[in-house]
Amino acid sequence: MLWPRLLLAFFALALLAGCESASRREEDAVPAAAVEPVRQPLEARWRQGAADLDLERLLSRFHGAALRRAVRRAATTPLPPKQVAAHLEAARAHARGARAIVAELYGYRKAGGVQLSAEEKALWARLAGGRSGEEPETVDDFDLVRARQSLAVQTGKAWFHLQGIRRLRLRATEVRELRQQMVERHRTSNRLERGDRDGVLAARKDLARADARVKRLEQAERLAFKALARLSGGKRIPEGAASVSPVPAALPLEQLVQRSDLHLAVARLERGGMVPSWPAVEVTAGRERGTRELSALARLEDRVLAERLGLRPGSDEQEAVALEFAAAVRAALRDVKNALYRVRQLLMQHDKMQQRLQQARREVNRLRARYSARRVRLLEILEAQVTLTEIAGRAAYVERRVQDQRLEAHFALGMP
Repeated sequence: MLWPRLLLAFFALALLAGCESASRREEDAVPAAAVEPVRQPLEARWRQGAADLDLERLLSRFHGAALRRAVRRAATTPLPPKQVAAHLEAARAHARGARAIVAELYGYRKAGGVQLSAEEKALWARLAGGRSGEEPETVDDFDLVRARQSLAVQTGKAWFHLQGIRRLRLRATEVRELRQQMVERHRTSNRLERGDRDGVLAARKDLARADARVKRLEQAERLAFKALARLSGGKRIPEGAASVSPVPAALPLEQLVQRSDLHLAVARLERGGMVPSWPAVEVTAGRERGTRELSALARLEDRVLAERLGLRPGSDEQEAVALEFAAAVRAALRDVKNALYRVRQLLMQHDKMQQRLQQARREVNRLRARYSARRVRLLEILEAQVTLTEIAGRAAYVERRVQDQRLEAHFALGMP
């Protein structure tokens, strides 16, 4: 009777041991919980953004050794984002002061130099929005690269703004010298003819105005230089020819996803369970113009534009997200359209200034030929030279505004 009981106990123990080993194998087979990657601090990711930036492709749009060096320094700055944002704001203030002086003297609209688009304002607000020690929200690595592109573009704009104002100041100095010669000529006439007192007074007033203009432009030049120095760290006014590549033609609509505002809008759309379908539409044409399709899309209502983008919301929440996305796309389209339109405007203005410049040169040459035959007075030639010099200064300023505006168009298109 004892052996059967021992045999049953042995089988019971063996069964329990098998269950325990199977339980252990099941526990070992359970996969470990996924560990989320640790998110680096913003400053570490900002420094990494300099390495992620396709710097050579970015610099390929800029022509001129000194300009490229300034843009490189700005785009690869090691300073933390909040400090960079503070420098950018200071540069904006200096450029605003320089623009106001030029507008006062020449009647130009207050454009040019360091000016942030709506996209850039929102981007830098997100970068600098957190309180001390607090990580700004909704900033990903794409935004950090885009912010460095913004620095490069604004540095280029500051460069051309400074160069344009400098050309105005140099030409204004030449005009002042010509006015001084005219004063001396009127004095000589007054002594010889004893009847040109009014001419002397008028010439002195013109000289005083020319001198005041030079001083105001010197102030504007200092402000424009401070704006550039805030971004690139330069310590002296740069020299050398520089330009920007024209806006390429046949850029697709989908290129605009490289903008930070649309990148953020696409992310919100995907979180809502939708993905846009970009129509095969080109937004740029030859000669740096916007296409008809660009204008047509920019005029669409949000609901119609959402349908063109392939969005079919299935709920009220999705519809709200889709309409928000369409509004962001429409704002970007208008931004591109306006940037390209201003490029064309400035190019036409520059062409007109060149024509006026040629006419003024012909007039000076004609008067010089007549002066050789003693058929005109020297004062007439000096007055014609004043006109020629003023037109030359304006033409040089507009030419640099073209380069400035091209950079704005490049950035609005997502830096293709």
